[in-house]
Amino acid sequence: MLQPLSKKDETLNEFLKGLRIVLNNASAYQKDHPYYIKSVEIFRKKIEALFDFLSPVKINVAPNSLFVDGKYLEKTMLYVDLATMLHLRKIKSVEFRQGLANAELIDFLSSISMPLKEVLRKGGIQNILLQKEKSPHITVEELDYSELLRDEGEEAKDIWVYLFKAAVEKEDLAKINTFAQNFDQIIGKFKAKDLLEDEELRQNIYNFLAYLKKT
Repeated sequence: MLQPLSKKDETLNEFLKGLRIVLNNASAYQKDHPYYIKSVEIFRKKIEALFDFLSPVKINVAPNSLFVDGKYLEKTMLYVDLATMLHLRKIKSVEFRQGLANAELIDFLSSISMPLKEVLRKGGIQNILLQKEKSPHITVEELDYSELLRDEGEEAKDIWVYLFKAAVEKEDLAKINTFAQNFDQIIGKFKAKDLLEDEELRQNIYNFLAYLKKT
Protein backbone atom coordinates (compact mmCIF):
# COMPACT_ATOMS: atom_id res chain seq x y z
CA MET A 1 0.00 0.00 0.00
CA LEU A 2 1.35 3.41 -1.00
CA GLN A 3 2.14 5.78 1.84
CA PRO A 4 0.46 9.19 1.62
CA LEU A 5 2.76 12.03 0.66
CA SER A 6 4.00 14.31 3.39
CA LYS A 7 2.96 17.96 3.28
CA LYS A 8 6.46 18.87 2.09
CA ASP A 9 6.38 16.32 -0.73
CA GLU A 10 2.90 17.47 -1.78
CA THR A 11 4.08 21.08 -1.86
CA LEU A 12 7.19 20.12 -3.86
CA ASN A 13 5.08 18.20 -6.36
CA GLU A 14 2.71 21.15 -6.75
CA PHE A 15 5.71 23.42 -7.32
CA LEU A 16 7.06 21.16 -10.09
CA LYS A 17 3.63 20.84 -11.71
CA GLY A 18 3.32 24.61 -11.54
CA LEU A 19 6.76 25.00 -13.13
CA ARG A 20 5.78 22.79 -16.05
CA ILE A 21 2.52 24.68 -16.58
CA VAL A 22 4.09 28.12 -16.41
CA LEU A 23 6.87 27.08 -18.82
CA ASN A 24 4.22 25.95 -21.29
CA ASN A 25 2.50 29.31 -20.93
CA ALA A 26 5.80 31.15 -21.33
CA SER A 27 6.30 29.33 -24.64
CA ALA A 28 2.82 30.16 -25.85
CA TYR A 29 2.31 33.78 -24.76
CA GLN A 30 4.13 37.10 -24.90
CA LYS A 31 5.66 38.35 -21.65
CA ASP A 32 2.97 41.01 -21.24
CA HIS A 33 -0.01 38.74 -21.93
CA PRO A 34 -2.46 38.85 -18.98
CA TYR A 35 -2.89 35.05 -18.92
CA TYR A 36 0.85 34.49 -18.72
CA ILE A 37 1.29 37.15 -16.02
CA LYS A 38 -1.50 35.52 -14.00
CA SER A 39 0.08 32.07 -14.36
CA VAL A 40 3.42 33.46 -13.10
CA GLU A 41 1.68 34.90 -10.05
CA ILE A 42 0.12 31.49 -9.32
CA PHE A 43 3.51 29.81 -9.71
CA ARG A 44 5.22 32.36 -7.44
CA LYS A 45 2.76 31.44 -4.69
CA LYS A 46 3.68 27.77 -5.13
CA ILE A 47 7.35 28.69 -4.66
CA GLU A 48 6.52 30.71 -1.56
CA ALA A 49 4.61 27.73 -0.15
CA LEU A 50 7.67 25.54 -0.75
CA PHE A 51 9.92 28.07 1.01
CA ASP A 52 8.17 27.00 4.23
CA PHE A 53 9.97 23.64 3.83
CA LEU A 54 13.00 24.43 1.62
CA SER A 55 14.91 27.68 1.51
CA PRO A 56 16.46 28.13 -0.93
CA VAL A 57 14.73 25.86 -3.45
CA LYS A 58 17.40 24.26 -5.62
CA ILE A 59 16.74 21.95 -8.58
CA ASN A 60 19.69 19.91 -9.83
CA VAL A 61 19.24 18.71 -13.39
CA ALA A 62 20.33 15.50 -15.13
CA PRO A 63 19.35 14.50 -18.69
CA ASN A 64 16.31 12.50 -17.53
CA SER A 65 15.84 13.30 -13.85
CA LEU A 66 15.81 16.00 -11.21
CA PHE A 67 17.48 16.05 -7.80
CA VAL A 68 15.69 18.11 -5.16
CA ASP A 69 15.96 18.02 -1.37
CA GLY A 70 18.21 14.96 -1.39
CA LYS A 71 15.89 12.91 -3.62
CA TYR A 72 16.13 11.79 -7.24
CA LEU A 73 12.91 12.48 -9.13
CA GLU A 74 12.76 10.35 -12.26
CA LYS A 75 10.65 8.08 -14.51
CA THR A 76 7.47 10.14 -14.02
CA MET A 77 6.71 12.12 -17.19
CA LEU A 78 6.57 15.41 -15.29
CA TYR A 79 10.11 15.01 -13.98
CA VAL A 80 11.52 13.69 -17.27
CA ASP A 81 9.97 16.52 -19.30
CA LEU A 82 11.31 19.21 -16.98
CA ALA A 83 14.74 17.59 -16.80
CA THR A 84 15.01 17.26 -20.59
CA MET A 85 13.98 20.86 -21.25
CA LEU A 86 16.39 22.31 -18.68
CA HIS A 87 19.28 20.00 -19.62
CA LEU A 88 19.08 20.85 -23.31
CA ARG A 89 19.44 24.50 -22.36
CA LYS A 90 22.76 23.64 -20.65
CA ILE A 91 21.25 24.14 -17.20
CA LYS A 92 22.88 22.13 -14.42
CA SER A 93 20.92 23.66 -11.56
CA VAL A 94 18.43 26.42 -10.76
CA GLU A 95 18.10 28.00 -7.34
CA PHE A 96 15.21 30.19 -6.17
CA ARG A 97 15.61 32.36 -3.08
CA GLN A 98 13.11 34.23 -0.96
CA GLY A 99 12.23 37.70 -2.18
CA LEU A 100 11.19 36.68 -5.70
CA ALA A 101 9.05 39.20 -7.55
CA ASN A 102 6.74 38.51 -10.49
CA ALA A 103 8.85 40.59 -12.88
CA GLU A 104 11.96 38.57 -12.06
CA LEU A 105 10.15 35.29 -12.63
CA ILE A 106 8.59 36.53 -15.87
CA ASP A 107 12.03 37.36 -17.30
CA PHE A 108 13.57 34.09 -16.16
CA LEU A 109 10.74 31.84 -17.36
CA SER A 110 10.48 33.64 -20.70
CA SER A 111 14.24 33.23 -21.20
CA ILE A 112 14.35 29.48 -20.56
CA SER A 113 11.23 28.94 -22.68
CA MET A 114 12.77 30.42 -25.80
CA PRO A 115 13.49 27.96 -28.63
CA LEU A 116 16.73 26.09 -27.97
CA LYS A 117 18.57 27.65 -30.92
CA GLU A 118 17.66 31.15 -29.77
CA VAL A 119 18.90 30.41 -26.24
CA LEU A 120 22.20 29.20 -27.67
CA ARG A 121 22.54 32.15 -30.05
CA LYS A 122 22.29 34.46 -27.04
CA GLY A 123 25.08 32.61 -25.24
CA GLY A 124 22.99 30.49 -22.87
CA ILE A 125 20.60 31.21 -20.03
CA GLN A 126 23.28 32.45 -17.66
CA ASN A 127 24.45 35.02 -20.19
CA ILE A 128 20.87 36.14 -20.91
CA LEU A 129 20.17 36.68 -17.21
CA LEU A 130 23.43 38.56 -16.68
CA GLN A 131 22.54 40.90 -19.54
CA LYS A 132 19.13 41.58 -18.01
CA GLU A 133 20.55 42.13 -14.51
CA LYS A 134 17.08 41.38 -13.17
CA SER A 135 17.50 38.07 -11.39
CA PRO A 136 18.94 38.69 -7.91
CA HIS A 137 16.86 35.86 -6.43
CA ILE A 138 17.49 33.25 -9.14
CA THR A 139 20.83 31.57 -9.80
CA VAL A 140 21.52 29.33 -12.79
CA GLU A 141 24.52 27.01 -12.97
CA GLU A 142 25.37 25.82 -16.47
CA LEU A 143 26.70 22.46 -17.58
CA ASP A 144 30.35 22.11 -18.37
CA TYR A 145 31.49 20.59 -21.64
CA SER A 146 32.42 17.19 -20.23
CA GLU A 147 28.78 16.74 -19.29
CA LEU A 148 27.55 17.89 -22.70
CA LEU A 149 29.78 15.31 -24.39
CA ARG A 150 27.45 12.59 -23.13
CA ASP A 151 24.40 14.07 -24.87
CA GLU A 152 22.89 12.46 -27.93
CA GLY A 153 20.11 13.34 -30.39
CA GLU A 154 19.16 16.21 -32.65
CA GLU A 155 19.08 18.81 -29.88
CA ALA A 156 22.59 17.87 -28.76
CA LYS A 157 23.80 18.53 -32.30
CA ASP A 158 22.28 22.01 -32.17
CA ILE A 159 24.15 22.68 -28.94
CA TRP A 160 27.50 21.79 -30.50
CA VAL A 161 26.85 23.82 -33.64
CA TYR A 162 26.48 26.97 -31.54
CA LEU A 163 29.27 26.08 -29.14
CA PHE A 164 31.70 25.85 -32.07
CA LYS A 165 30.44 29.15 -33.40
CA ALA A 166 30.61 30.98 -30.05
CA ALA A 167 34.10 29.67 -29.23
CA VAL A 168 35.55 30.91 -32.53
CA GLU A 169 33.74 34.26 -32.54
CA LYS A 170 34.93 35.01 -28.99
CA GLU A 171 38.36 33.43 -29.64
CA ASP A 172 37.91 31.57 -26.36
CA LEU A 173 41.13 29.54 -26.29
CA ALA A 174 40.16 27.45 -23.26
CA LYS A 175 36.97 26.26 -24.94
CA ILE A 176 38.66 25.81 -28.30
CA ASN A 177 41.33 23.61 -26.70
CA THR A 178 38.66 21.56 -24.93
CA PHE A 179 36.71 21.07 -28.15
CA ALA A 180 39.87 20.18 -30.08
CA GLN A 181 40.86 17.55 -27.51
CA ASN A 182 37.40 15.99 -27.72
CA PHE A 183 36.79 16.61 -31.42
CA ASP A 184 36.54 12.94 -32.42
CA GLN A 185 33.88 12.35 -29.77
CA ILE A 186 31.95 15.48 -30.75
CA ILE A 187 32.07 14.89 -34.50
CA GLY A 188 30.96 11.30 -33.92
CA LYS A 189 27.56 12.68 -32.95
CA PHE A 190 26.98 13.83 -36.54
CA LYS A 191 26.11 11.76 -39.59
CA ALA A 192 27.27 12.40 -43.14
CA LYS A 193 23.68 13.45 -43.88
CA ASP A 194 23.94 16.20 -41.24
CA LEU A 195 27.04 17.63 -42.91
CA LEU A 196 25.52 17.44 -46.39
CA GLU A 197 22.17 18.99 -45.50
CA ASP A 198 23.04 21.54 -42.81
CA GLU A 199 25.00 24.47 -44.25
CA GLU A 200 25.26 26.21 -40.88
CA LEU A 201 26.79 23.09 -39.32
CA ARG A 202 29.31 22.75 -42.15
CA GLN A 203 30.30 26.40 -41.93
CA ASN A 204 30.78 26.38 -38.16
CA ILE A 205 32.92 23.23 -38.24
CA TYR A 206 34.94 24.69 -41.14
CA ASN A 207 35.47 27.93 -39.19
CA PHE A 208 36.53 25.97 -36.12
CA LEU A 209 39.06 23.85 -38.04
CA ALA A 210 40.34 26.91 -39.92
CA TYR A 211 40.90 28.70 -36.60
CA LEU A 212 42.84 25.71 -35.29
CA LYS A 213 45.02 25.70 -38.37
CA LYS A 214 45.66 29.44 -38.15
CA THR A 215 46.55 29.47 -34.46
